[in-house]
Amino acid sequence: MTHALPLCVIGAGSIGMRHVEVAQASPLIALTAVVEADAARRAELRAQGLPVVAHPDDIPKTTKAAVIATPTGAHHQTAVEIIAQGLAVIVEKPLAATVAEGRAVIAAAQRAGVPLLTGHHRRCHPFAIKARQLLSDLGDLVGVQ
Repeated sequence: MTHALPLCVIGAGSIGMRHVEVAQASPLIALTAVVEADAARRAELRAQGLPVVAHPDDIPKTTKAAVIATPTGAHHQTAVEIIAQGLAVIVEKPLAATVAEGRAVIAAAQRAGVPLLTGHHRRCHPFAIKARQLLSDLGDLVGVQ
């Protein structure tokens, strides 16, 4: 028997809500909370029947994993807080706003022994694969805009 993974989503913007939709549609995920700092937005989400809390400290203790879909500037602090709770974490890209913050998040996950992933879901999309193929003849690329 497969048990559903108790998961929360932190951040209820467009990306966070996409994660909520996917979680609700999957029998493999049990959505435990949507964390949203804005009171008006929390009221909207409650009206939709979602389990809403205001702060990561309010996430139900049954939760085992979290998706962080906050603005980039909050990724580092939020990830470190969630990792300290012992939860597995998926952080939407980028992992953090700076390399130093990114390294700190990685170090925190390693110390805590929890899985840490970054949401680079488009890396395997056919358009991304084709772009890499087309650009490979240009040499070592640092970035594309």
